[in-house]
Amino acid sequence: MKKIMLLFRSAAISLCAASSLVLLSGCTSPMQSKALIPVGFKVPRQYSASVIVHVEGGAKKSEGGNLEISVPLFREALAAAIIECQAFSSVREQPPADYHLSVSLVRTKNKAFTSNETLSARWQLTRLSDNSVRLNEFVTTSGKATLGDAVVGDTRMRIALERAGQENIKQGLTKLSELNLN
Repeated sequence: MKKIMLLFRSAAISLCAASSLVLLSGCTSPMQSKALIPVGFKVPRQYSASVIVHVEGGAKKSEGGNLEISVPLFREALAAAIIECQAFSSVREQPPADYHLSVSLVRTKNKAFTSNETLSARWQLTRLSDNSVRLNEFVTTSGKATLGDAVVGDTRMRIALERAGQENIKQGLTKLSELNLN
């Protein structure tokens, strides 16, 4: 009887530990572009010009399994943010347009088991009429998530990265609005 009780106790502990591991490592919900769009954000200056938005770099998952912002997601969020805050009058897929905005997602730093994410991106704005570069700067931003945001670690990482992406869009558009493009 004692052996059966010990075996049952051991099985219960193993089951409890395995359940906890599955619960805490869990699957995270996918990142969505709307989470990258700054809410209620207004730029200091708005332009009555059109812009083509091009984004490169980034991925869905890094080789180590860490989350990264994908190119289509960032582009969709950036285009929506430009329209929402009226930084430019329109976003176009291809010419004709007045400007070409290229954002290169250069680096995402994420450390396992942390809730702090850093995103660096190179923002370059070119006037298409004369191919003059009007902005060429790196924007580095960070985002943080706490246990209050999510218990599951992957979800906290995603939230922190979304916040870093949202702040990157906000700072990049602010830099654009500080230019004298008229």
